[in-house]
Amino acid sequence: MIIVLLGTGFEVHGSWDNVGFERAVQYHTVAAWTLVSLWVFAVFWHLTTGEWHQYIPTLDKLGAVARFYSVGIFNGARHPFDPTPQRKHNPLQRLAYLGVLVGVSPLIWVTGWFCLFYDQWREWGLNTVLSLEWWRCSTPPVLS
Repeated sequence: MIIVLLGTGFEVHGSWDNVGFERAVQYHTVAAWTLVSLWVFAVFWHLTTGEWHQYIPTLDKLGAVARFYSVGIFNGARHPFDPTPQRKHNPLQRLAYLGVLVGVSPLIWVTGWFCLFYDQWREWGLNTVLSLEWWRCSTPPVLS
């Protein structure tokens, strides 16, 4: 879904011209709703199975794992983290997943909703802010 969204997003943006704007918007919308459905299912699965515990970040052995991936992997060192069914992700993976869940996912959701519901910006009172009309109305800077 992410690859489809990237491709159709570039098409909508005008960077590519493969399937045309209208069709790219249609594909992008279907892929977006499919991704939303997958996210809802994933959240439900993580909550009902208790697997959400796998993503709680920890600093235990973080330095050792970072040293392994920066130097030890090239020297044939043993990985400092042994996964178990209770702890599947090493500390670096947990921090990366936290970054995706806290940073990237909300950005995708917010920009996606704004794109999907573009025709409702005026009703929400966001038309001026999101269309950057305030930028055009501001006084241009005086260059000396």
